[in-house]
Amino acid sequence: MLLLWSVPTSTAYCRSSDCSASAPKPQSREFFNSIPKRLRRTVKVICTDLYAGFIGAAKAVFGKRLLICADRFHIARLYRESFENLRKREWKRLQRTLTKSTLDQFKNVHWLLRHRRADLTDDERRILNRFFVHSPQIKNAHGACEALTMIDESPLSTGQGKRQIRRWMRQVSNRGIRCFDRFLGTLRTHFAEITHYFVNRQTSGFVEGLNNQLKVLK
Repeated sequence: MLLLWSVPTSTAYCRSSDCSASAPKPQSREFFNSIPKRLRRTVKVICTDLYAGFIGAAKAVFGKRLLICADRFHIARLYRESFENLRKREWKRLQRTLTKSTLDQFKNVHWLLRHRRADLTDDERRILNRFFVHSPQIKNAHGACEALTMIDESPLSTGQGKRQIRRWMRQVSNRGIRCFDRFLGTLRTHFAEITHYFVNRQTSGFVEGLNNQLKVLK
């Protein structure tokens, strides 16, 4: 478990998934209790992934005063994985239905789908538009991904962020974008932790980078 403090913001940045994701709640609670009380009293926010045992232990040890914020990059990875699974299924389907010459036009489309439309060239956007004709499902899901990313990056208040997230959830459900069904469940279960991001916009990007560097050193 990797845990860092930011003294100016009274925030603990936690990475539980590498070495304790399978640890039961008592083990996580024991870890928190091992932190000196003088340091525990300074923590106002914990920015973490969505491991339930870890979050439950943090609430038990730090109490109601603690704000638990789901890491934005962890959330983004979840909905992008949902989209990527759809893309793979659709590509297999298109391989069975399109001619080789048509498929060759879209050989790099997986790379284009990982970038924002605003960052693509005119030619790349035209390729993407032609691809969307063959897969409306990917078009809708890709638009939903970009819309959610835009919400996270917009200067919204906490209330505005919550309303925008709820609106996004309704739109995805109403449009029948089924690839996000599991992610919608995650949003409903962890709505408070996920929308706490809009309070101070804290992320664990730094600790993720440090964690990767530590892996290299090993």
